[in-house]
Amino acid sequence: MFEKIPSLKDFIIYVTPGILICYFGLDIFNNYNRSVLNAGMILKDSTLSFIGILFSFVIGFIFSQLQIIIFGYFLKKRFENMRTIKESQQGNLELQKTLINRIKAVFDIDGDNIENDNLIVFTCLNFIKIKTNEASDIFIERCNNLSSFAMSTLLPILLFIWVLSIKMKFSSCTISIILSISLAFLVVVIRKIAINFKDDFYKNIFRQFIVLSKGE
Repeated sequence: MFEKIPSLKDFIIYVTPGILICYFGLDIFNNYNRSVLNAGMILKDSTLSFIGILFSFVIGFIFSQLQIIIFGYFLKKRFENMRTIKESQQGNLELQKTLINRIKAVFDIDGDNIENDNLIVFTCLNFIKIKTNEASDIFIERCNNLSSFAMSTLLPILLFIWVLSIKMKFSSCTISIILSISLAFLVVVIRKIAINFKDDFYKNIFRQFIVLSKGE
């Protein structure tokens, strides 16, 4: 059961941000504390490198989850609306009608408000997982994973900007202003990216369901 751990998802969402956070964080720490420890010293020692990767995974997991939770909290209502047939297939009434009729037939559901049900998409997702292979499942989850990855990049990018500002020898006041402006800009951009990928994820689920449920 552990042959696929760590998975590609773990590497993308946790390990990569964790490595970046540790690398930039160590650089910032060295700048303000005149520490002799640096990434080059860690890479030269195989034991320290292994420990560093494990530590990066833990740090990445904690901070990535924290960022995903925070973004998810503020985007909860938006995501709930996006999960509905009415919202995900907005402007395509014919496809909405096809989806609703197919869902009623496949799952033996008798309801008048299916298009506004924000949980029916997960029923369709389970149906797809049963009907498809692992490769198709990875393809479907790709957009969902990329949405999570986008939400986990805020801190690494901010730390990179901080390190870059230090290298350019800006004053502490200037660095604070740059970080504040960058934070506001990144929140807007990352929010947009996360929403776009999540929207594609839900749309792909419904599209796949229509294809796989044909003849059911």
